[in-house]
Amino acid sequence: MDTIRNKSSLYIVATPIGNMQDITYRAVDTLKQVAYIVCEDTRHSGKLLKKLNIQKPLISLHSHNELNASNNIIQKIKEGYSIALVSDAGTPLISDPGQILIDLAHKNDIKVIPIPGASALTCAISALGTSSSFIFHGFLPTKQQKREFLLTSMSDFVGTHVIYEAPHRMEKTLNSIVDIFGEDFNIGIARELTKIYEEIRWVKVSEYIKEKESNFLGEYVLVLPVKDIDDFDHKENAYELLRALLKRDNSVKDSVKVASKYLSNAQKSNLYKMALEIHSEYFE
Repeated sequence: MDTIRNKSSLYIVATPIGNMQDITYRAVDTLKQVAYIVCEDTRHSGKLLKKLNIQKPLISLHSHNELNASNNIIQKIKEGYSIALVSDAGTPLISDPGQILIDLAHKNDIKVIPIPGASALTCAISALGTSSSFIFHGFLPTKQQKREFLLTSMSDFVGTHVIYEAPHRMEKTLNSIVDIFGEDFNIGIARELTKIYEEIRWVKVSEYIKEKESNFLGEYVLVLPVKDIDDFDHKENAYELLRALLKRDNSVKDSVKVASKYLSNAQKSNLYKMALEIHSEYFE
């Protein structure tokens, strides 16, 4: 039976995240049959297609041309062409361009057909053995204030939080995690998934920083288990203690550091969130 069920369709095709054997038979069959292949980087996808012995016209779709390219792709599908969307690695739209294209396809009653396969997100979640309930945040903001605000907001959801991170930003991100959750916070590390130097383990965030010595290599998936939100003793005392520390011109970070020594049952992320609220209410 042919993979292509409808020529005027958009196929969302997962590609390898590392090991070439990640790709499915159905994905290869689909890529062979479509008229065009839409990709982030034509050079990157071109190498994959060459290894698969597939020659197809490539259409570039990335963050800088997404709207115009999407409109052109929709027009081609309306003309009767079948088109596949791939990302540089893994399942498209998981922190990759393509949302505008998918939205336009649905608005134009174009059939969108997923061709499932590799995904760093689900790979990390399954290999680290986390809970079935999780929130995926993609890549964190580059600016420290926005990054730490998002990390702090994770305290509102008891469960597993998953983020992607590039190697050149890992040190800053891990230091922010230390500031919010504490040095002993246990973090799941999934790096270079399905590749030769694959790394999957749980480790204290401070130990991992020390171990790497700023030498972070490869693409990362980080898993943060947030537990016991707003469930610690002497909450009123925590509020008063933080307010007193902030009143003495201590920074939010330093106030939380001091308070956490006195409130052993308090999760550091809760204290950080409380300190931010107090600072915003009384000292800005």
